[in-house]
Amino acid sequence: MKPATPFLFRSFRPFLWAILGWMAAASFPQEVQANNIRVTNVRLTGLDTSAGGGNPANFTLVRFDLAWENAWRLNYNIGMNNHDAAWVIIKFRVLGGTWRHAYLHDAGHQVGTWAGEGVGPARIDIGYLDPALAYDATTNPGMGAYISNGSIIPEPGPFRATNMRLRWNYGRQGVPDGSLVELKVIAIETAYIPQGFFFVGTQGLERGSFTNGSWTSGPTVPLRISSENALTIGNAADNLWGRSSSGDSSIGSAGSLPEAFPKGHRGFYLMKYEITQRQWIDFFNMLTDNQKTARDITDLNGKNSDGLVARNNISWSSGNAELPSNLFGELPCSYLSWADVAAYLDWTAMRPFTELEYEKATRGERRGVVNEYAWGTDGIGKSSYTLAFAGTDSELIASNYTSADVGGNAWYALSRSTAGPARVGIFAADTASTGGATAGAARYGNMEMSGNVWERTINVATAEGRAFTGIHGDGEITAAGQANVSNWPSPDALGVGLRGGGWTSDTLALRVSDRGLAAVAAAARVENHGGRGARSRFCSTPASAPPAIDTNALFGNVIELTTSGAGVGEGYLWVLPSDWRIINGQGSNRIFVTSASFPARVWVAYANECGHGPASFIDFP
Repeated sequence: MKPATPFLFRSFRPFLWAILGWMAAASFPQEVQANNIRVTNVRLTGLDTSAGGGNPANFTLVRFDLAWENAWRLNYNIGMNNHDAAWVIIKFRVLGGTWRHAYLHDAGHQVGTWAGEGVGPARIDIGYLDPALAYDATTNPGMGAYISNGSIIPEPGPFRATNMRLRWNYGRQGVPDGSLVELKVIAIETAYIPQGFFFVGTQGLERGSFTNGSWTSGPTVPLRISSENALTIGNAADNLWGRSSSGDSSIGSAGSLPEAFPKGHRGFYLMKYEITQRQWIDFFNMLTDNQKTARDITDLNGKNSDGLVARNNISWSSGNAELPSNLFGELPCSYLSWADVAAYLDWTAMRPFTELEYEKATRGERRGVVNEYAWGTDGIGKSSYTLAFAGTDSELIASNYTSADVGGNAWYALSRSTAGPARVGIFAADTASTGGATAGAARYGNMEMSGNVWERTINVATAEGRAFTGIHGDGEITAAGQANVSNWPSPDALGVGLRGGGWTSDTLALRVSDRGLAAVAAAARVENHGGRGARSRFCSTPASAPPAIDTNALFGNVIELTTSGAGVGEGYLWVLPSDWRIINGQGSNRIFVTSASFPARVWVAYANECGHGPASFIDFP
């Protein structure tokens, strides 16, 4: 797949004042564009008070246009079933009040007019507070909407939809009819990580890396994660274990991960990019003064009065935070403590992601490569980059870009040319000529999962981490500026660790399986720490495993693989060793492959838009 370009971006802040009443809404939109995701022409329409004045059933429609570049929706017939989506949330405040999160209905939304590439229309999927439960307007409302391309797009193309409408149940939130309200629409780019099995461990020696509990010493033994069922942690066959049972990279004591702990098998959405400085300001400027004081990241840890150390350009003393000259807005927001990240994710109705989900998002269903980085190879560029348009929203690599797709590009200790992170998506400037490695893209299109700033993940090594149940934020934080979600680690960061490395890291830390800091409770604001969020998706994959695989050797190293099943899903997903290649037939029950190393194992599963179901396999001695 082609990765997202750097000019897709996550957060946009149009707003309007509007009167909820019988008359048409009077609106005064203001556009502030961030990179290339655009929410424009925001207004209220379709006011419905037919249930009577002041009735909780009263609603209105929030209308807007949405566009971004290089949207995709891929199918298993090319070996992957995932898509990107904008997570769209609405914030509002009644005149004189504080900002609140708007609750959406489960139906009555309108996709508007499609003008993008592919067969329209757009697609709207509502994300509930608890996606595992049925919609309830009061106890389980829609917290936002995933908006995506509704048709298969094998190559990235522009998303263009006008007059989209989301139904806001303002009556349920106690907003009186006729109130003067201010609205802000925020869009955050995500990529869908499909449901299905994956492996941890690479048969390598990465620090503290996961392994099958059958391992005793030497290279790790890959463990297949095949469900969200409770997972035993211990040094016995088919348990989850690690190369270190002490220290920061610890797997911790023997025990278990409960069923509610997100293990990466279930599908989930993950932010394409790390939280940026502009996104942080969007969030910060809608807080109360008390909340802002708690979440102030300026003038800390040796930063100077201009806030320019490590390229953090956010300044604030009172009122609203800002970016002088609008520079550095598309850089990851560094100096984020765990409490900062948790507050942001609660406020955006997202959640933290686990270190198992980190490995799923980077590696996908493929078996790992020893010492691999997020793009799936063990190669990485080691020459210092130079920048063009430094600090602007168009910041690019001017020289020493690694063009060989096996090499891989990342911003880290050996390649960075300045003290601080680089603009998000910087290596994917040209989707016509970049592949996953050269773009620094992980398996499903998430960017900078190796390098730039450290990812904060929920660990499996501590009691606090294992207690995490994947509950989503409710769009609100406490008056003191803290996240308040049950079973999230507390501000002391017990249960949270670091994965993926940052701009000061060496190559070891950037490796997908490296757990050198996976169990360290890094609570403080540090110059190379950032974050990103996720949301669970509950959907159904084909329930039955495909029939056994038949083989027929053809010419030289070309092998024909077939199944005799009629199919219960929409297609087939085949998973081969990393050095095997499908030359024809992916997505069908008959494929032709070129083989390389032996012994080897080939898997096949029925697949649909959600992901893939149970798999059958065949071993090649």
